[in-house]
Amino acid sequence: EHGSINSDELRLLRFKNIFEMHKINQDPKIFGDYYIEKISKSTHILPYALQICEFIKSKNLKIGIITNGFTDTQKNRFQSSVLFPFFDSITISEETGYRKPQPEIFEIALQKHENIQKQEVLMVGDNLRADISGANEFGIDSCWFHKSGGSPKYDIFPKYIISELEQLKKILSK
Repeated sequence: EHGSINSDELRLLRFKNIFEMHKINQDPKIFGDYYIEKISKSTHILPYALQICEFIKSKNLKIGIITNGFTDTQKNRFQSSVLFPFFDSITISEETGYRKPQPEIFEIALQKHENIQKQEVLMVGDNLRADISGANEFGIDSCWFHKSGGSPKYDIFPKYIISELEQLKKILSK
């Protein structure tokens, strides 16, 4: 998220550090490759995700995805998902060279949608720093999806806070 390591280092270090800390005698590279393979096939969707996508499309609105994931992993996950037909664009950090919360990735994502202005965009995300702070800094409205509810713990203030995706209907109907 802070851009202090590249994707190859992340793939190795995320498990190397854990294995060293817990004295696990496994090759972190092999385990990391296995993890990427398995997660790229994971298509679990959240409650109401399909219904919200259907609702958004019924309102003739666009859906764009911005992710900080690895290209190969995210493309496999999205293409295998029942939600894939609803996506109008997918912006992946590894492809752009920018990561959320950097404003450049939001600009690249916005440019994929002709004739849509910043004031017409709502960023929905579950990560205060990457999603909400990034959206706020870029100048678009933000909605923090916080499953357990509550208020932000940092000095990051989303325009909306929801604990279930179904709550987006009310926001998008305005």
